[in-house]
Amino acid sequence: MDNLKAEPIIIRKLSQADAEIFNNIYTRPDLFWKINVDDNSGNESAEEFTKRMLWMCKYIYTIRLKRDPDKVLGSCVLYNWNKRTKEIYFGGALDPKYWGMGIMPSAFNQMMEMAKYCI
Repeated sequence: MDNLKAEPIIIRKLSQADAEIFNNIYTRPDLFWKINVDDNSGNESAEEFTKRMLWMCKYIYTIRLKRDPDKVLGSCVLYNWNKRTKEIYFGGALDPKYWGMGIMPSAFNQMMEMAKYCI
């Protein structure tokens, strides 16, 4: 896996077609933060969870390796945009087997570039 450090990634807008793999990232017990665990989520399906995330987050993207664009490694999101103070927050999750490889900083850099033009 060390060869992934130099591999470029792409971010792609989350879609319902990504529901199953997207949900799997957030339901892994080894992730420290689980956005899908709250009082309102109950036993929602992968499709319902993805719909909820798309409804809650206008700027939510999947993270993929450029050489394997069909495989979702994680996600990143822009949220809590404050026009008055010109602040925005980034969040995300990444499959633990890709931690420490510079993938998330690369995804956030791409999100910042996108934000400059879209927000």
